[in-house]
Amino acid sequence: MSPSEAAYSLANLYFAHARYAEARPLFERLVRRRDALLDRGSENPFPAYPLNLAVAYERTGDTLRAEQFYRHVVEREGRLRRGDRDALLGAW
Repeated sequence: MSPSEAAYSLANLYFAHARYAEARPLFERLVRRRDALLDRGSENPFPAYPLNLAVAYERTGDTLRAEQFYRHVVEREGRLRRGDRDALLGAW
């Protein structure tokens, strides 16, 4: 299991148990990893953007950051070729 996979699993465990404040930094780490992969032109679909991060922001009262994150994902994924976007978002 890679460090990203471990962070993803732990973040989702925290999220499932409504431990949003603990999940947020792990999800944020995955976002930084995803951004770095995209910046390098990687075709690796993992980690996908963890959309639960926006929900965690909302549930901890930070709706502005939730909106900013959604916009970030739309902008970054919008740069990808259409055929890649579905695979990279995974959950859709």
